[in-house]
Amino acid sequence: MKHTLRRLLSTTSSIKDRHNAKPPIATPPSSLNLASTLAQDELILVVDDQDQPMRSASRLEMRQNNLWHRSTSIFTINEEQKFIVQKRSMNKDYCPGFIDLAAGGVVAFQDTDIDLSAARELEEELGITAPNPQYLFKFKYEDSNTRCWNYVYYQIWLGKVIPQESEIEALFYWDEGKIREMIERGAKIAPDVVQAYQLFLPRWHGVVRGLGKKK
Repeated sequence: MKHTLRRLLSTTSSIKDRHNAKPPIATPPSSLNLASTLAQDELILVVDDQDQPMRSASRLEMRQNNLWHRSTSIFTINEEQKFIVQKRSMNKDYCPGFIDLAAGGVVAFQDTDIDLSAARELEEELGITAPNPQYLFKFKYEDSNTRCWNYVYYQIWLGKVIPQESEIEALFYWDEGKIREMIERGAKIAPDVVQAYQLFLPRWHGVVRGLGKKK
């Protein structure tokens, strides 16, 4: 663990100055695939624009009517401070084929514990055993295809990753410089997670500095 912390602190110190300003959001707009066959009948928790629970709805109804809901984004980072980035399957209902900087998903109606929902997403999507995602913050996101309260976490993971084939086409390991480059180039990255990343990054640097003080 000491070696891991040293690596994280060293990497953060060398790049933090380049990220004081927000990178411009140049990502393409989101898209929907209402013909997706992935869990269209799954019951989703519908909330209002203040994140207050309202009722249940099927995933398909939620997408068709762009209903407010909850979602999770879990930024997963290895000891070299590279993010585990995925290319979303073309069968996904939201942003099919886009790059996703985080694991995560829509919170189901029965998920009263969002932390457990986030842990399950890590286990299902990346095959991470005994995940322990750390909650940082939530924020409100809205575009023409989705409206959600996004709960943002991080997971430091040094083990093997096994991608979920039905939802992930490819995995990449990107550092902050690569992510910035891809955002600035207008790469096809899910826009809700671009915003989550911009809000996450300064908090993550604070986490790493805090971990260093505890050595």
